[in-house]
Amino acid sequence: MKRKRFLLPIIVALSLTSCVLINDNVTISEVPIYDIDLPLEIPDNQIADLEDYKIGTINAVFRTNERYVPYLSFEQYASLYDKRLAQGARSVVTKTGQITIWEIYVGEQLYFYTAISYLERLIVKAGEISNAFKAGDDPTEIKALSFAVSHQVSTIDVSEESYETYSFKDISLQRLYYKNDYYYPLGFLDLTYSETSSIFNFYNYYGIYETRDVENFSNKMFLFRNEIHNVDSQMSLYCRDIFMPSYLIKYNANMFLYTMDNFYGLKDYKGITSMKSFLIENNIYNDFFSINSFIRGSSYYTALGLLDDGHTAIISTNNVWGEKSSGSFFVGDHTRHRAEELRNLAIVRSEQAESPDFIEENGIRYSDSGQTALIIFDEFIFGKDKEVFNDDGSLKEDADQYDTYLKLVKSLKEIKTKGTVNNVVLDISLNGGGVLGVMMKVLALISKENNSNIHLYHEAGGYVISYTTSIDSNYDGVYEASDSFGNTFNFYIATSAYSFSAANALTFYANLNDYAKIIGRKSGGGECAISIHYLPNSQYVYHSSTLHIGYYDEKQSSFLGDEEGVEPDIYLENYNVFGDPNAIEEIISETTN
Repeated sequence: MKRKRFLLPIIVALSLTSCVLINDNVTISEVPIYDIDLPLEIPDNQIADLEDYKIGTINAVFRTNERYVPYLSFEQYASLYDKRLAQGARSVVTKTGQITIWEIYVGEQLYFYTAISYLERLIVKAGEISNAFKAGDDPTEIKALSFAVSHQVSTIDVSEESYETYSFKDISLQRLYYKNDYYYPLGFLDLTYSETSSIFNFYNYYGIYETRDVENFSNKMFLFRNEIHNVDSQMSLYCRDIFMPSYLIKYNANMFLYTMDNFYGLKDYKGITSMKSFLIENNIYNDFFSINSFIRGSSYYTALGLLDDGHTAIISTNNVWGEKSSGSFFVGDHTRHRAEELRNLAIVRSEQAESPDFIEENGIRYSDSGQTALIIFDEFIFGKDKEVFNDDGSLKEDADQYDTYLKLVKSLKEIKTKGTVNNVVLDISLNGGGVLGVMMKVLALISKENNSNIHLYHEAGGYVISYTTSIDSNYDGVYEASDSFGNTFNFYIATSAYSFSAANALTFYANLNDYAKIIGRKSGGGECAISIHYLPNSQYVYHSSTLHIGYYDEKQSSFLGDEEGVEPDIYLENYNVFGDPNAIEEIISETTN
């Protein structure tokens, strides 16, 4: 693997000091492991027994009297992925003094490399764990996402240091030493590597649960000792303390700081050098360690509220320790403005639905003259396989109801049959984002030459991924200019501050490439892809990742993102104009004459 040569000098530079060690005071417990994603053949409307999801056990180490934090060695953590590795793959863990190295090979090719130095409080990583997984390991239904699309992908190195570096110098973290090996908290290891594996491993005080569907897995019900439970209710069952113990308060808080220091993509943009320093400056750092559950829970919400970033929030806190009723003590200007535009546009949308002042057919709005058509879509989604495809692989008649791209293809074909429409308005004023791959298809659909080109800058890895996309809108297996509609219609994109993330990306690229005129109000920004981390105490953190969406200028070796949003070519002062093809047609006529 190319990146290994960059890692070697770092490993040599890390301290190799050895010393005489004494085993920590620990207890060993056999912990069951469950793959909660396992497809089980059970009758409809019935619940599987938890034991049906069991795939093994592991001997976890616990610091004496700290029953809620399991520690694993690197070999043990690496073994959690063994069943997913491709044929011929092998996972190798070695120790050099105080440094532990983990490598994954497929044949003789190195696919993944990481090293941890506890003395330097540093982790380096290159490659992806998931790239070494066997084919078909990911059960995600993506047929609709990959349907009628062609991608050309290339990678551009923009940094000589093609490895990722994670630091835990700014947090309190202790490893354990037991029987000639070092053990790290499972939560710490999984926060570090879940992004690169796409697998989450979570300990709920009873067992270790692994899943890809981290957003939904805690809602999955199972039978446990003849009672219906989910991961969190079982967690409550095995919680033996009335109040959250101090060691767990400290551990969870430090894992939050570690996550935001190493995986939050807008630190530089917001001028944050240390999340701990940022929270101290804003007088909430101590609240993370409060014994008051409401204050402690609110501190997580408030910390991310201070970032005023639409991608970043605590999605849930843990009711086991009384934090569920807490909330944020702060709402930023950006968040407040987006909420205000949402309210105003929602009122207009509702009024238009009750008494439309335009022609509407099959969800498409037409001006009275028939020259302007308007399509509203509020997210970028693709359907599940069974929603979109028949058993023979053909499209279902109602597939467009589940897939944004298919909806737009059907709508544009229908508009074209009218023979009178010149202007097509894509109204994404209440579109909060969605799947970037769907946005790429939509962008190609409105282009003139049937291509969209986007750049993803991986800040942590120091490289740019370039995607060039073409679509096949007539499903004949040929990707040609006639599959796009940029030569058929004049496209306009209606935006607001609520047009965020993938919606902002469509606006940014359409404006950059002159695929469409932007009308409405400044879009909401959001240049980073979203990332999810699951803290050890059952808290979901959504946040802007270190993967930035934008344009990379190879000649200038510079990357242009768009966290701020796109200014419209035509500003709409009156909210009532949104969604009204007659009013928009009049404004277009005034500005083009």
